[in-house]
Amino acid sequence: MTGKFRSPKRRKTRQKSGYQVSGSQMGSTCRIETSHLLQPEQGIITFNHEITSLTAMELFSRQIGVIGTGIYIYPREKCTYEIELSWSLDTNFDKIEKKGNLSSGYWQGLGAIKEIDLNISYGKINNFKVSYKINTFAPISVYGLIMGSLYHPYLTQHDIYNSFQQKTHLYVPEILYLCPHKDALEFRTIQGQLNQNNGDKIVCKSCNRCDRFLPINIDNEQKKLGYSNHCIKKAPCQHSSFSRYEILNLKDFKLDNLNRSLVNHICDNKIISRFGHQLECRVCKKFFVNRPLNPTRNSTQHREDSLRRRALEVLISALLDKESVYSKHRLNSGEEFDVYIWNKFNHKCFNCQKILPSPKDMHLDHTLPLAYLWPLDSTATCLCPGCNSSKSDKFPEDFYSQEQLKELSKITGISLDKLNRKSINQEAVKKLFARINWFFDDFLNDDEYQKDREGKKVADIIYKSLQKVLSISGYSENLVSLYRNKNKKDPSSISLES
Repeated sequence: MTGKFRSPKRRKTRQKSGYQVSGSQMGSTCRIETSHLLQPEQGIITFNHEITSLTAMELFSRQIGVIGTGIYIYPREKCTYEIELSWSLDTNFDKIEKKGNLSSGYWQGLGAIKEIDLNISYGKINNFKVSYKINTFAPISVYGLIMGSLYHPYLTQHDIYNSFQQKTHLYVPEILYLCPHKDALEFRTIQGQLNQNNGDKIVCKSCNRCDRFLPINIDNEQKKLGYSNHCIKKAPCQHSSFSRYEILNLKDFKLDNLNRSLVNHICDNKIISRFGHQLECRVCKKFFVNRPLNPTRNSTQHREDSLRRRALEVLISALLDKESVYSKHRLNSGEEFDVYIWNKFNHKCFNCQKILPSPKDMHLDHTLPLAYLWPLDSTATCLCPGCNSSKSDKFPEDFYSQEQLKELSKITGISLDKLNRKSINQEAVKKLFARINWFFDDFLNDDEYQKDREGKKVADIIYKSLQKVLSISGYSENLVSLYRNKNKKDPSSISLES
């Protein structure tokens, strides 16, 4: 009996949402904010701020406090930064230092946080000082210097310390729960020239949970700041609450005085976003959406995901007749493949330039996404775990700046034109179509893919994910129809409904 593919069975809802929305904002409002322009002197900009004393609040029902700082910077050229955060706790002086790299042409958040033991001096912090040094020969715009102690009522009453520790660096400076609009501090310029309110404009969107207005990169939306994108593969986002933000302070500006690229995003007194943004900020999503829901994601679901990715690796290798890149590289060079990539990228995460002490600290990225049938080979990219998680199945042009793409092209040998295209591996697609019988009758009939896992088969998920990327890539072919036309019957390896 002929039929159509039945979508993988959806499990019963385990939990409707993390927690109820508590903010007075709805997440669909924004403000246009002014920033300060800093001119370098002899290639250096230095500024600082000091708080005489503050009290660190106890968090997670433990004797733990968190202090920190953050700021948003718009560089006009690639540059480096240095942060020094120092304080006194009782009679003990302490400090942390952080160094890093900044790309050019979009807003970036940076900062530093530190856990402190509240058993010492009851969390009384003295001489709390931060110094920022930017090494650049071009002007920079800066917005929203914050520093202080992390405080949120929920975090003080609940022990979610383990959740807090997971990928914390990805959420700095927003994780301090300070608002760059309301809590911004004035700073003292040590080296360089300050032109107040003459920097680039920055769009800050409201969070529907914590009420903060946090920045977004409206001209480079996939460079995440305060919020994750809502629609990427299906852009432009058609959900009005997620992609159209009422500008609360538009009356403070004359459109003629705004940057043309910003004006192009304004329609009917609203900022229009192509990819859209989540209603809650990334930190609220981490604590109040993902954390409550993730425990309901059981081992079966994790295994399904693992099997799906592994299945795609095996499928691509079979279609392209490629042996494992690990064994092939070991046989040809006597060197482990991961060590080769690690050395190739000078022991650094390509995206954030974080030093990776050993290959074990590195995550190998496909560069061109596995989901679109690109194999792991010598063009792989060295990323830290956090950046690899953020890149996920994105194409390079959706994750890196143009400057980064040029550098990536030099390192990997992939042409810049190819890195700037979102294309499926056409060779793999051609061979998949040619071997359609093998795909359904042999490959998907593997015992691991046929096991019933709470009403779902991995074979169904593999098929659906392939059909989805084919459709996104402009292919009109339906895999089941191709099989049916050849065999005058439906494949038995996936779930079909009449």
